[in-house]
Amino acid sequence: MSYNIADLVEHAVDLMPDRIVLVGEHRESTYAELEERANKLAHYLLEQGVRPGDKVGIYSRNTVEAVEAMVAVFKARAVMINVNFRYVENELLHIFDNSDMVALIHERRYTDKVAAVREKVPALKTVIVVEDGTDGPTGADTVEYEAALADSSGERDFGERSPDDIYMLYTGGTTGLPKGVMWRHEDVWRVLGAGINFVTGEYTKDEWELAKVGAANPQMVRFPIPPMIHGGSQWATFHSLFGGGKAVMIPEFSGHGVWQAVDKHGINLIFITGDAMARPMLDALAEGNPETGEPYDLSTLYVLASSAALFSPSLKDKFLEVLPNRMISDSIGSSETGFGGLSLVAKGATHTGGPRVKIDAATQVLDEEGNPVEPGSGVVGLLARSGHIPLGYYKDEVKSAATFKEFNGVRFAIPGDYARVEEDG
Repeated sequence: MSYNIADLVEHAVDLMPDRIVLVGEHRESTYAELEERANKLAHYLLEQGVRPGDKVGIYSRNTVEAVEAMVAVFKARAVMINVNFRYVENELLHIFDNSDMVALIHERRYTDKVAAVREKVPALKTVIVVEDGTDGPTGADTVEYEAALADSSGERDFGERSPDDIYMLYTGGTTGLPKGVMWRHEDVWRVLGAGINFVTGEYTKDEWELAKVGAANPQMVRFPIPPMIHGGSQWATFHSLFGGGKAVMIPEFSGHGVWQAVDKHGINLIFITGDAMARPMLDALAEGNPETGEPYDLSTLYVLASSAALFSPSLKDKFLEVLPNRMISDSIGSSETGFGGLSLVAKGATHTGGPRVKIDAATQVLDEEGNPVEPGSGVVGLLARSGHIPLGYYKDEVKSAATFKEFNGVRFAIPGDYARVEEDG
């Protein structure tokens, strides 16, 4: 079996070619259209000399083209590099150089930033520009995205792929310069792409299972709101693609924009990152739709999921007041561990300090000697995950050794988050 991201997307394409897969600001596409366009871009990259294992940057807000580009990179067995569009010049130069990037796909609005550092990165040979409605200049030695697709083959003829292909996720640089976390495709799929059920902990045993389940059931409409530079949004989108879902891509966040999208597209699940999004969303919900003066129609929405940032108990309670009978979840994790634990939020539940989640089978809290903390002991330890974890940081053995450690014959990812283990786990 090939638990490879590109293969898992292709299984959904084969079973549900006519379903809508992506909805953007100005266009939508079916699974068959995503397949053809991603194939064309993958062939173009291969024609420019991109080879398996080469690094291809994607420098974009949340757009249909960004998802097409990610799928294309995986199809070509290259390694996608997520470029944070908020980076300043020295961070941009670092990620271009540190990743050994040979190709870049970026929105036109970032042309000046790319031009400012490109000459310092001689390995970067191929630059593709996606039109975004801005009037920025066309950089030297670049090709427009649609032109790159125009004369390329739309066939799926890439040969066999491997679960050992590399998925790379650059951290945001909150503790120094950005670092590239290297995962095997199968490992990251297991912990973030529903290769292990988030609730039951059961393994997905067949690479076709997610696509088959999706084809046999009504389509779910997801809205991954955080920027696609964030691993959480990437994997909310991939999860949708694997299971025949529809994902809504909106480039800019606003509180009213979220509820307008839910109202317009009949969204079932929204994914946010904690309070920074929750607060303006609550404010907008209280104000109602400024275009109609009426409350938003949220009848299709039944799940609000948050991860990767603090989601305050008070805000959770407010959401439960204004959105009764919905499911609200809060989960923990990191670029180095993937999913680490989940809580389903109930109105009036007891809150004890920080996020309270049930850790999964592969997650432990370790003391300074690497021994598991006893539940209910009150000891504060470090969250650690074993099993499906990254290979390490790209080109950084020192930081890899500090984060990925072995205790009692077991290798753990220990990114530095502290926790207590309550008596109930």
